[in-house]
Amino acid sequence: MLSINLSELVLTIISFFLLLFLLNKFLYTPVLKFMRERQARIDAGLEKERAANAEAAENEKRIEDAKTQRREEAKAILAKQRTDDGRPWQRTPRQSSTRKRTNLQTPLQKGSSANERESEKQQKGGGD
Repeated sequence: MLSINLSELVLTIISFFLLLFLLNKFLYTPVLKFMRERQARIDAGLEKERAANAEAAENEKRIEDAKTQRREEAKAILAKQRTDDGRPWQRTPRQSSTRKRTNLQTPLQKGSSANERESEKQQKGGGD
């Protein structure tokens, strides 16, 4: 028949609690510690991200405020110019369609025009 052996029961209970103690000491505790540290690093990273996002939003707002202020200053300058002249400022067709052109010549072109002037001098003056 089935009988309960008391010595085996006690030994099994002792073995079970010994196994629980060892697993807790060498497995569960280090794993839980690692998970807490990891969660702390994640939380710190998320907090840095929130701070960076808040700073970026603040910087964008400052930039927009500066742009608005500069636009207002430009409008004030234009309004002052209009009142000083007595007439509204308008861009003339020449100002809007053409730009001031400068005499841009390459060194070879400058040299050739200098040669042309020298030859003209020689022809007019008959030499040096």
